[in-house]
Amino acid sequence: MMVEEIIDGIKNKDIRSLARAISWIEKEKDEGIELIKNLHHYQKENTHIIGITGFTGVGKSTLLSRIIERYRSMGKTVGVIAIDPSSPFTGGALLGDRLRLSMWTDPGVFYRSVSNRGRMGGLSRMIGDIITTMSVFGFDKIIIETVGAGQSEVDVIKIVDTSVVVLMPGMGDRVQFAKAGILEIADIFVVNKSDLVGADRVRQFLEEMLNFKTSEKRDSMQEEWKIPIIMTIGESNNLKGIDELVEKIDEHFDYLIRIGRLKEIRKRRAKNEIEMLASDIMLRICKNHSSDLDEYASKVANKEIDHYTAAKKIVEKIMMENAISNTSRYT
Repeated sequence: MMVEEIIDGIKNKDIRSLARAISWIEKEKDEGIELIKNLHHYQKENTHIIGITGFTGVGKSTLLSRIIERYRSMGKTVGVIAIDPSSPFTGGALLGDRLRLSMWTDPGVFYRSVSNRGRMGGLSRMIGDIITTMSVFGFDKIIIETVGAGQSEVDVIKIVDTSVVVLMPGMGDRVQFAKAGILEIADIFVVNKSDLVGADRVRQFLEEMLNFKTSEKRDSMQEEWKIPIIMTIGESNNLKGIDELVEKIDEHFDYLIRIGRLKEIRKRRAKNEIEMLASDIMLRICKNHSSDLDEYASKVANKEIDHYTAAKKIVEKIMMENAISNTSRYT
């Protein structure tokens, strides 16, 4: 199919066109770049981008299913991007097939798992383009489920509007929690599996931490979001807290719009995407200068020059040759 056909299909909510577009983006095809250039201006302003993040085993996928059920009962459409750890050899997703959550035959739900390609933070560099595509398609909610890779999940904040951090009882002492850094990114905390022993201790720790952070911000005149702690159980025979969680997710989005912070978040996401793309362009250019790389690598190995100086000299040579013209696939 031609790019123009896929663009028309996405605008007309054709699910096959959406799937094809995401495949192009994942495989870094030229068609994917052309696609995004044409779709960028059609993104919906009111698309809510939500991140579900947390350590492995806390029940993120089950919780995600319950959130989807609730939004569908409200008539909202949902696009899901599940970021899977990738094979260091193939770059492929490892966590099952790409139709995980295949129970969702509902046309109002689209689920896609993508490989993180081994990037730090567990985030595929193409997630921003997939979000753009899903936004133009018209989903009300786009939910990103992360890989559960611990501290590296902090990077999720660069992409989403609302970050939901999921914890559970028995996850270790307070020091480990604090060191993880993951607690610093939450807009909403969830203590899942809250029927287990120790759930109240986790909530107490979070309350103490939030009270300390609040005391540091008392001089701020700007309205601050009060981070809620939601106790949940995602198992179907004993559901708890799901309605409250969805309510708080929506309240946070309304808050961002009301105080004008949503535009700041979208600008931050755009900046992150530009930085990643610029780095990718420079890496491609360097690879096109393999002979220079080999030459300087030999000099570094022979202790004739250090690697910092070598890298600087290669970049200087690239700039002098105006090698940026070699990146025509982006123009």
